[in-house]
Amino acid sequence: MKRIISLILCLIMVLSVASVFSSCSKDSGEPKVSKKTVSVDLTDYTVIIAADLTANAKKQANIFLDSLKNATGLKIKSQNDREVDYVETEDKELLIGNTYRTETQKVLASLGDRGWGIRVFDNKIVVVGTDALMTRAALSYFERNYLNVTKESVTLSINQKVSLAKIGTLELLTETEEGNDGLFDVVYSDLVDDVDQREAYFPDREIVQGGEGYDYTYDFCKDFVKKLCTTTEMRSSAFPLKTDAAEESEYEFLLGKLNREDYMAELRKLEANQYGVVIKNGKVMVLAWNDSMLELCMPLLEDLIASSVIEDKKGNIKYALPEALCVVETAATPYALDFPKPEGEGIVLDGTVEVSDNSMEYIYTGSGVNRESFVAYCEKLEDAGYALVGKENQHEGSSYRQYLNNTTGSTLYVYHSAYTFAAEQGVTNVLPSLRIIAGHTDYINLPSSKILNPNQSYNKVTETKITSLYFDYDNEQFGMTYIYTLEDGSFIVFDGGFGAGVWDGCQYIYGKLMELWQMNHKDGQNAYPSASDPIVIRAWILTHEHGDHYGVFNKFIHTYCAASNRTAKIEHLFFNGAAYIEGYNATNPDTVIKNILPDMYKQFGCTYIKVHTGQTFYFANAKIEILYTHEDLYPKKIEYWNNTSTACKITVSGDKGETTGIWLGDLERIGSQRVRSAWSPEMLKADMVQVAHHGYNGSEGELYDIIRPTIVWFPTSAPNIRNMTAKATASEWYFEVDYRLCRETETVKIVIAADLYESTMLFEGGVMDPELRVWDLGGTNKAGEDVFGLTDDVLITPGDSMDSGAAVIRVR
Repeated sequence: MKRIISLILCLIMVLSVASVFSSCSKDSGEPKVSKKTVSVDLTDYTVIIAADLTANAKKQANIFLDSLKNATGLKIKSQNDREVDYVETEDKELLIGNTYRTETQKVLASLGDRGWGIRVFDNKIVVVGTDALMTRAALSYFERNYLNVTKESVTLSINQKVSLAKIGTLELLTETEEGNDGLFDVVYSDLVDDVDQREAYFPDREIVQGGEGYDYTYDFCKDFVKKLCTTTEMRSSAFPLKTDAAEESEYEFLLGKLNREDYMAELRKLEANQYGVVIKNGKVMVLAWNDSMLELCMPLLEDLIASSVIEDKKGNIKYALPEALCVVETAATPYALDFPKPEGEGIVLDGTVEVSDNSMEYIYTGSGVNRESFVAYCEKLEDAGYALVGKENQHEGSSYRQYLNNTTGSTLYVYHSAYTFAAEQGVTNVLPSLRIIAGHTDYINLPSSKILNPNQSYNKVTETKITSLYFDYDNEQFGMTYIYTLEDGSFIVFDGGFGAGVWDGCQYIYGKLMELWQMNHKDGQNAYPSASDPIVIRAWILTHEHGDHYGVFNKFIHTYCAASNRTAKIEHLFFNGAAYIEGYNATNPDTVIKNILPDMYKQFGCTYIKVHTGQTFYFANAKIEILYTHEDLYPKKIEYWNNTSTACKITVSGDKGETTGIWLGDLERIGSQRVRSAWSPEMLKADMVQVAHHGYNGSEGELYDIIRPTIVWFPTSAPNIRNMTAKATASEWYFEVDYRLCRETETVKIVIAADLYESTMLFEGGVMDPELRVWDLGGTNKAGEDVFGLTDDVLITPGDSMDSGAAVIRVR
């Protein structure tokens, strides 16, 4: 039932909310809260959303409604306000914004020119502000204070009256001799890239891929200034941009995570999936722990800008912000957030990063971060019901553990990055920290105890081999593919390039895997893989999402691992891709592999493992140790997509010993700095190395100096290698690195290119052939017929020097 209120009453209400524009009084920013609380059973309530709210505010009202449903467990109905005159109803309603209800008007009448209020009536709950921004502030307060229940409850305990009224103003513009000018500076972090780093990597190439600009935060600031200037009709220079390293001014917009005490004090009140705006002491603090949350701040800022336009009774326009404001909103995200956080003296949350697979990385720093606090935190997790998966790995001050809460499905990869060797290596951009990758089993799989167990039981049917597959780099074939054959006849595959024309990389790799499989099969060349007797790939390791590294895998798994034709079985995909927002300012980011991950097991019988730095896995006689993922980059961002490469060390063992190899994918300089800062020279010393990024913009020479390999797997053509290693000094820094590695490193004896041959090296009993002999798996230069026996008949004759024409280049 409802009744129309008289026009006279409406006029009285309108007059009662009018006040002189200049009479705004300063306010502390803290709302007035009545001591009386009311218990409201929301069972029969309907949410009414004001028709005149902005689109952004309406969207937030619906997000609030979802939170309300989650908190109460009720299927609460909602609708836009359909009234066109003020009414009273007997319906139970939660009113959001300036609705045509007398209860709403009563609250608005008490707020003055600018403010917000929450009030409980007999059958109404009013949540309203004097404009869309203020209504969002009221919603924010309601959600933070009345929906923070730990279990479903249809009854909320609400203070009967809450209000922040007659809020003072902050003028956006100031008068000068030349006219109006902006009063505020726009401040962003000194760590943000405000130049296009991509130009430094490719100075001779027009960048047409990658992010829209320099850095997401910097572009966000520019976009905000543009919107501000459009509204105030000012030029962009009226609101100058500066970093937080510059001198502080009285009035500032603080955008994105900053090195300011007042900003960080407010930010640390927020969870990783929250964002907001707080205005106090002349500072407009746009709060966001990461770029994912900063992205959600723009609609809120649009309402803030719109609310700054104030017209007095004479039609004069002023631009003024509220002097005090607190709007904190929660994003609807699938992140695992409800887990115990590290605490203690000298331990502070420094930042968070969305790291794909609906996972969030937390980075804690401070004087209290050490081995002891790491152990104490792990004990806290175990007391809260988290179970250790596998065992802890430790290395020179750093520690790594994986946890699972079987009840909630939350997964936590917890590691203390001590970066013990940073000073020794002259690296200054690392951040010793305690890091947590929080995920959920709905989106990621944890490794089974089988592959975490070093005591592998298997039947030996062959010796270990490594095969470098052939690419015709002169005919648009590019990438890298390396195959480990393990002693049990199974395989580990690295990456997978692509080609053009008639070259079918998928069919080609399958054919080479089949040749290697037949070598180990009792029936030899007469055997063919089938669903009951397939080619078994224990792990396919994708270093990063670039087509020349994942292209073949994507086609291979759809062709040979589908349920209808499963002649190959990929047991595990090892991969750790970056989130979209991480790649905003990076060169040519890609997301193809992430798009197929949800159906990996269902369609292809393959378990995706999101690998993390510090993990160790075992397959037959192979041990895989993860040395780096993009989760190690913070506080740097991904400037160059190749820094999303996963780097690892593989050790193969046998009855005669072991051989070690480090595989870098396309790892670039920032990533290689992380590697040599985290791991000891003893750990990084290896018998073999794969040259990063095909010898172009890749890892530093300092990393190769530590590795000091005997064998160099170089994923490009022999002519390219000769060009790259021609001079000790060159116009490109990475040519100097290639020269230094291949020509000057005394331990290097052989360099294996990826053209001309399917170069295969045998590791009998787990050790390198002392003569470093290499065979052509394809037998293109064979004199005899016994390709599968790897006899001397198919021995590739090595070149005499780096300048020879051979693909297997004998250095010394």
